[in-house]
Amino acid sequence: LGLGTRASGLLAILVSHHMWLHLLARQEEVTPRAKGRFFRRLGRDGGAVILLSLADALASSGEVGFYLLLPLAKEMMDFYYSRFLVDRRLQRPLLSGHEVMEILSLKPGPQVGEVLKALVEAQSEGRVTNLEEAREFLLGLKVRGQGQR
Repeated sequence: LGLGTRASGLLAILVSHHMWLHLLARQEEVTPRAKGRFFRRLGRDGGAVILLSLADALASSGEVGFYLLLPLAKEMMDFYYSRFLVDRRLQRPLLSGHEVMEILSLKPGPQVGEVLKALVEAQSEGRVTNLEEAREFLLGLKVRGQGQR
């Protein structure tokens, strides 16, 4: 297509994730955890994915599909601007990878990333709100390779 790197990357994201909003719409309730996961995964491209989802709904289901999806699209964008961008706990773990390795006596590897993902999810749910709770959370995890530093 002759697109630049950024445009090609965005196009790939749009194509691969445009059904995510449709899937969320089928849920009885879209939790803050699910919304946070959506925007952590997509970042600033989440808004473009939401717009494409609305266009897809309009093209495939007409106005009925569009208007059924519109409230969730608004709710997601409200979450993004009022909470996700403001609340840094939803984006970054309270502890670094080095701190995780030190606390759990881990060697560098994929387990560290898994632990950080679990920590960010616990933060987004409000179960972990400060450094002490983050340390306690880590110590409560069962991690493969723990103590083999």
